[in-house]
Amino acid sequence: RLKKNDGGKAAAAAPAPAAQAPAPAAAAPPPPKTSDTVEALERQRARLKTLEGKIAFYSKRIDDETEKAKAALAKGDKRTAQMCLMQKKNFTQQKGQLEQSVLQLQEIVFAIESQSNVVDQAQGIEDGATFLKQQNAAVAPEKVENIMENMQEQVDAAKETQAVMNQFGPRLDDDYEIADDLAAMEAELAQEKIAAAPAAGTAKLPAQAQASAASATAAAAPDEDEELKALAAQLAM
Repeated sequence: RLKKNDGGKAAAAAPAPAAQAPAPAAAAPPPPKTSDTVEALERQRARLKTLEGKIAFYSKRIDDETEKAKAALAKGDKRTAQMCLMQKKNFTQQKGQLEQSVLQLQEIVFAIESQSNVVDQAQGIEDGATFLKQQNAAVAPEKVENIMENMQEQVDAAKETQAVMNQFGPRLDDDYEIADDLAAMEAELAQEKIAAAPAAGTAKLPAQAQASAASATAAAAPDEDEELKALAAQLAM
């Protein structure tokens, strides 16, 4: 309801407080860098080395106190021997605590190394998956199918163009037919020449040619006789 103020005017009701937006979820921390992992391992190993040095120190003190107790007891000084044994007990406790710390640090070092290997493997898998995703986006199956279809269309178009060009040029089968006709014609001409040639030894020379040959033979006979006579005269000399 509206309330009236002292002046008689209605006072508006106070607005309800706005609902607060939910706080955004905390972002996941980035994976540690390789250099950070190396530094963490170096720090833990340095602590291990320090603790191992202290353990070696307490081990020596324990041995020393044991020898002192034995020496005092050999002299009959039980009080000194007891004091040495008390020191030995204290050093043994300190050594045990340090050895427990060393075991814990060794477990931490092993866990860091194992986790570092897991992180490296995960990052390698993530990088490979990202690269494959990019490659698959570049050569998606639909895109490859479109490329192959376009290529087939271009090949078919080229074949059609070649077929059109062949219609206006010499045909290959026509060349084969012409060659066959030419070979048949050459064979026919060869047969005609063989049939027109006279048989060997059976041809008869014309009468005029035979008379000319006989005259030539008769004219050559006296010449041969004269040459024989001249040759015989030379031999007789």
